[in-house]
Amino acid sequence: MSAPLATRCAVPHIVGWADLPLVREVCAVVDAKSHDRHRPAKAYARPPLPRDEPARMEALRQYGVLDSLPEQAFDDLTLLAVHICQTPVALISLVDTERQWFKSRIGWDVSETPRDVAFCAHAIVAPGSLVVPDALADERFAHNPLVLAEPHIRFYAGAPLRAPDGHALGTLCVIDHVPREFSTEQRAALEALSRQVMAQLELRRCQVQLERIRADATPGGPSR
Repeated sequence: MSAPLATRCAVPHIVGWADLPLVREVCAVVDAKSHDRHRPAKAYARPPLPRDEPARMEALRQYGVLDSLPEQAFDDLTLLAVHICQTPVALISLVDTERQWFKSRIGWDVSETPRDVAFCAHAIVAPGSLVVPDALADERFAHNPLVLAEPHIRFYAGAPLRAPDGHALGTLCVIDHVPREFSTEQRAALEALSRQVMAQLELRRCQVQLERIRADATPGGPSR
């Protein structure tokens, strides 16, 4: 079948010209490139929902941390992650219903991204830490917008933030713009830091609850 007129190679209107072998070869290349431009982009793998998703989201809400202001205790842990893992980016990511939101970030400009493109949304369903040495070589991420365009993620390692009840709320993750390997020692350190992030979240939750109790006990204060 002939290619659509809009995508066919234009050649001079001279009798016999388009029948020359070299011209036919050039036209085939041009038509193929035109077809590629109109071909839909390959889909990327969207993260699966955790089996405990409703309970996980309820647990996350109890911490009251989403959209909170930056806090030094969390920023200190991302700073340590950057230095230990030798990456330009470290994030404390909390996976919300439709987004991942960053409680702390180093080397990253935005405060959140859609959950559908989030590496961390894959990490919270992994049995342990998720390490992606080269995103372009991994079929789950090779066509992800965060890989093909800014910020051009190539390396990712994320350790889940597991609440005491076992729900994975998000991750402490590190990112690089070039492929790389991740040593056993670095993985262990990232997992240790993720436990410290979780400890800070627990401490923060206790402080918030204590403030509410004090407010309730104050004459004229809010009542439950």
